[in-house]
Parts: sequence; structure tokens; C-alpha cells
Amino acid sequence: MKMMLKLFIGSTMRILIFFRNLKEREVGLELLKKKIKTYLRYQKIEVGIGNMNRSLTYEYGIFEDINKLKYISETCKEQEKRLKKDIEKILKVHFYKEVKKLIVIKGLSYILIGKLLAFVGDIRRFKTSSELKSYAGIAPDKGKYKGKDYNYSRNLQMILLGKKQICDEFIMKRVEPYRTIYDKYKERLEKERFDESKGHIDNMARRKIADKFLRDMWRLLKG
Repeated sequence: MKMMLKLFIGSTMRILIFFRNLKEREVGLELLKKKIKTYLRYQKIEVGIGNMNRSLTYEYGIFEDINKLKYISETCKEQEKRLKKDIEKILKVHFYKEVKKLIVIKGLSYILIGKLLAFVGDIRRFKTSSELKSYAGIAPDKGKYKGKDYNYSRNLQMILLGKKQICDEFIMKRVEPYRTIYDKYKERLEKERFDESKGHIDNMARRKIADKFLRDMWRLLKG
């Protein structure tokens, strides 16, 4: 009787701990999403100010408002630094296992991992890596078809293919095996599709390494 009672208490405690951890993870994910979206807004403002700065200076020769714009830009940078620290703390507290697996990949910073996890969400909802690729808009059957948009995460696609994002980091820092995949696939396309523009070929090669990375990430996080 005592043994059965101990087993019952032990199993009940494990169930309670499981649901508590699940709830904490959900809270952590919502907090991460909020911080990442705020960080991206500040980045967008900073880029916009940079463009305005160049227009005022070089096109119109207006210098009066430059200092104001610089002040706003510096404020954005300070907020970005603060948010980076907040995001890193959230990752270490709520996503320790995922970060431990991903941070070893050269080119992936805490902020890039934060963006990934925020827009991927719970990896368990993707039964296969193909489902994850479709959600990211990387699978070949996704995108536009007969003028209609398929449902995919543009934020996740941007994090993979955008300027100074994951694929850019892999190419610039020569991260293997991704850089070799990019080089070989690009070379092959240049021979087979000589009528395609360089930009289109480059984009296709980037999508190739994004495809490989998502498969690797799905395997790492599901394991």
C-alpha cells in the first residue's frame, strides 16, 4: 500500500512538473516573440532614418535636421543593444537546450537564434522537415501559383534569406557545409541556366542552403 502511494505521488509530481514547464515555455515563447518584434521595429526605423539622412544630405542639401535624425538613430541603437541583452537572457532561461544545439553553428548569433525560435515556435508541431520548409516558404511547391499566395511565414523567410541574415552569414563566413553547397549549386545553375539573371541564380543558391539548414535544424531540435 505504501509502495503504491509513493508511486502515485511520484507520477503525480512528474505530471505537475511537466505541465509547469510547458506553461513556462509558452510564457517564454510569447515574451521572446514580443522582444524580437520590438527589436525588428527599431531596426526598421534605423534603416529608414539612414535612407532619409542620405536623401537630405546628398539630394536636397538640407543639413538642419541631420542632428535630429542622428539622435533618433543613436536612440534606436541603444534600444537594440538593450533588447539583445533581454533576448539572450530569455534564450538562456527558457530555451537552453535549443540554444546549446544551435549556437555551435558558426554564423548563428543569439539574436539570429532568437529570431528563428520566435517565428518557428514549437518545433514539435512540424512532423517532418518538409512541413517546416513549407512554413518557411522554402519548399519548391510554396510561394506563388496562378496569382495566389500560399500561407507561409514571411518573417521566417526573411530571417533565412534577408540581407545580413542566416544565409548571408553562412556565405560571408564560409560556414560549412553551407558555403560549399552554395558555390556548387550556383556554378551548376550558371552552366545549365545561362539565360537566367545573376540575381535569380544567387537567390536560388541561397534557397538551396536555407533548405539544407532547415533540415539540419529540424533534426537537431527534434532529437
